[in-house]
Amino acid sequence: MKWRSSDRHMPLMALGFNHRAEAFYRCHADSPDNQNVMDAKERGLRKVRVLHWATPEPVLNKVVALLNSFHEGSAENHFDIMQEATR
Repeated sequence: MKWRSSDRHMPLMALGFNHRAEAFYRCHADSPDNQNVMDAKERGLRKVRVLHWATPEPVLNKVVALLNSFHEGSAENHFDIMQEATR
C-alpha cells in the first residue's frame, strides 16, 4: 500500500492485487456472522505496510517483484494495469 499524497488521505493505493483484503471480503460475503470475520472487521487487517507517498517508482516495482516471488504472482500491479488502460 502507498499513500496517494502527502496529506495521507484514504483510500490508499494498492501495489498488488491485495489478496488479504480480497479473502476477507469473500469470507464476509459468505459468512458475515462468523466470529473470525467479525473480529477482523472490527480490528482491521493486520501487518499492512504503507509506503511514503513519494516512494520512487523503481522501489515500488522492486517491492511488487519481491512480494510476487513468494507466491509466483502475476508480477503485475494496479499501476501496470492503469498505465495500460490509459494508453
